[in-house]
Amino acid sequence: MHKNTVDDVLKLNPEKIVYISCNPITIVRDINLLTEGKYKLVKIRPVDMLPHTYHIENTDLLVKNVSFIENNSLIDSAFFSIIKSIIKKDIIRMTQITANDLKTKGVSLLKKEIVDDEEVIITVRGKNKYVILPMEKYNYLRECELETALKEVKKDLKEGNYIKESVEKHIKRITNG
Repeated sequence: MHKNTVDDVLKLNPEKIVYISCNPITIVRDINLLTEGKYKLVKIRPVDMLPHTYHIENTDLLVKNVSFIENNSLIDSAFFSIIKSIIKKDIIRMTQITANDLKTKGVSLLKKEIVDDEEVIITVRGKNKYVILPMEKYNYLRECELETALKEVKKDLKEGNYIKESVEKHIKRITNG
């Protein structure tokens, strides 16, 4: 958020603030500004809205008066209801095509819809079942996933978080044999 936006939020004086951002640098800066005043950070939750990528939405709950919170289950309940509604609204905004429409109108329907949105949800009997996206985006997401996996492996190797053993010992260990 811009510094003026943080000031404006503080002037509004809400009881609770749910801050959602995928940028860890700005969220740390803004949370510091918000907690300097009368707000306390009571919950941080990463939400993986883009599986197989390194993008993680960080969702934070700040409250003005912590004394109204009786226990953590109240926080969890309120927090998750907010997150679920945000995710639901985001999914609803995506173009949805029924499996029946796809069957009757064919692939040309997908081509038209993917031009407008980058992703299209296919519903089956009223439930979201599949997401279709352009091949370029899919390849990009796979590349991000593989880069992340490679970074994790390199980190594990550097920190010595691995086991060196024979195939027989490995099979015995993983099968509890």
